[in-house]
Amino acid sequence: MSSYEEEIGELRKEINRLNAEIVKKLSERVDVALRIGEVKKKHGRPIVDKDREAKVYEQVRKLASDHKIDPRSVGKVFREIIRLCTEAELKEEVIGSPSKEIKAPTVGKRSSITSA
Repeated sequence: MSSYEEEIGELRKEINRLNAEIVKKLSERVDVALRIGEVKKKHGRPIVDKDREAKVYEQVRKLASDHKIDPRSVGKVFREIIRLCTEAELKEEVIGSPSKEIKAPTVGKRSSITSA
């Protein structure tokens, strides 16, 4: 019979592996969001797109339900993911224009800075 430490240790290794995968995917998502930001800039579109945001939330809540996890909680997680991507897009937009001062957007609990 295995001890608590052995059992929990193996499970924690799995969690650590999953965390690494999640962070890698977040990095990939930010990279794609930056490319989306470039397209938006090229076509004179704003970074924030409320219609797209609503579609993303709808999609991820449906995926959460399909996977038997709480759609509301997954929506909250994606609110932060979208905020991360949007902030990256906004910073890139400012950095790309030398005449603008670099300012991080102010984001509060009820803020809705969003992206694709």
